[in-house]
Amino acid sequence: MQNKKSSWEDLRMRLFSAVIMVIIAGGGIFFGGWVFITLLVMLVFFMMWEWCGLYNISPYSVKGFLGLIWPIIAVLSASFGYWQESFAILAMGWIAGTTLWFGASVIGVSSLSLLWLRVQPLGLQNVLFLVCIVAASDSCAYLGGRLLGGRKLAPAISPAKTVSGALCALGAACMVGIVLCLYVYTLPMTGGGIFLYGVCGGVLGVATQVGDLAESALKRARGVKDSSHMIPGHGGFLDRFDGYLVAAPVGVVLFLLLY
Repeated sequence: MQNKKSSWEDLRMRLFSAVIMVIIAGGGIFFGGWVFITLLVMLVFFMMWEWCGLYNISPYSVKGFLGLIWPIIAVLSASFGYWQESFAILAMGWIAGTTLWFGASVIGVSSLSLLWLRVQPLGLQNVLFLVCIVAASDSCAYLGGRLLGGRKLAPAISPAKTVSGALCALGAACMVGIVLCLYVYTLPMTGGGIFLYGVCGGVLGVATQVGDLAESALKRARGVKDSSHMIPGHGGFLDRFDGYLVAAPVGVVLFLLLY
């Protein structure tokens, strides 16, 4: 009985935290501009803070401070239109050390990808497409795995993930892609176009799962369960937004191929 109660309390906390994040992120995505940029900068800061923690690097040290601000400077540079310079800044981040440079590069590129998608024509729809698919993939992987169970997806990396959960995530991503194509983009679509957006949803769903597994592998290598405890019920910012680390750059590639 105690286990069931704890499970319900954990789920309730997850839902409460998720609602708060949806409200904050939704406002930033909707308003765009500096509201969206401010949220991105905050997200980068917290993710890099956790990255430093995973490798026992003090964010108050010179090395840790450089790791924290490097991707933030890149995002701010791009926000003023200096896109090439922003990637050059990320490339020069090696002066903070290989470990911090790799984290800053991965987090920085995903953040720049989100910013780039938002400033394009149909930017609101583009980011909503990505966010909704990542959310659907994450949620259905969690629920599908709990309800259906079965064979483990990658037990050496993440014992909790199942094949059934991954398949539910893929199916949900494809369906959400089709629904968003019809009701968010509101463009004249042929059957082939609708199918194409479903495929794009599936690709982003797979990218989300890859990001999730990669972060799980990192935590296992570092011997921790969560990247932090900043988000009640979800762990840390890396735990909650790991899917975007891969899905956001993939989303840029899909956008360039489609348009």
